Amino acid sequence: MAISDTKSVLQLNNNDDFMRIQEAIQAARIQHLHNMCKKYHKAAPDPVKFANSSGEILVIEKHKMAMCITPKIAGKSWKRVLNVMAGLSKTTSEDASWRTVDVARKIKRVTQYKPEELTRILQEYTFVIFSRHPLSRILSAFNNKLSPRATDYKYRQSFWRIGYEIIKEYRPRKNEISRSNNHWIENYKFCHPCDFPYTVIGKYETLLEDAKYVLKLTKVDDIVNFPETEGSKADSTHSSEIADAL
Repeated sequence: MAISDTKSVLQLNNNDDFMRIQEAIQAARIQHLHNMCKKYHKAAPDPVKFANSSGEILVIEKHKMAMCITPKIAGKSWKRVLNVMAGLSKTTSEDASWRTVDVARKIKRVTQYKPEELTRILQEYTFVIFSRHPLSRILSAFNNKLSPRATDYKYRQSFWRIGYEIIKEYRPRKNEISRSNNHWIENYKFCHPCDFPYTVIGKYETLLEDAKYVLKLTKVDDIVNFPETEGSKADSTHSSEIADAL
């Protein structure tokens, strides 16, 4: 056997092992989700009903995949990937214009499908959701939007106004008006995990491994890679700096 053939066999075995391990992980996560939904979510699943309020579930018809995008759970990185999958962009590079992310607005959402079309999608497509420890996600939003060293300089002042409203909401003499924002709204309000048939549950803490699995499962790993940028690393929240940030 030639050396190149040996490498191909080893690569195939490694891929098979990787997929088997990930499938076992996914089976455990999905079972846990079902258990929690049965315990806390008494209503029967009704994805058609919740489709009208699920504008963050993007549908890639070409590759039969639907993914819920939640802010501060690698949302921008995934939008770059989905743009390539949808043929709207040729790159996932962070060096490209912000428009390479913004064109994700052109990707259809489940809200745009008629009930009969959605029923077919629910049966045939791979549904993907990613989660993140809620405190880690809030800290990431704080560091990005509200911290004196906020990285999102363009919108820092407007987010400071939102922060002011949050303070008023939770002080004893709170104002009746409160502000909400996509960057810290609970994940389940975006993705309705007890109502949609998610077949892949990724975690921010294992982002790169789970992303690799998603791309292999949907057979697009030969056309796009998940961008391993600073913002897509599980430790990018810099939680050790929380004392300095407050």
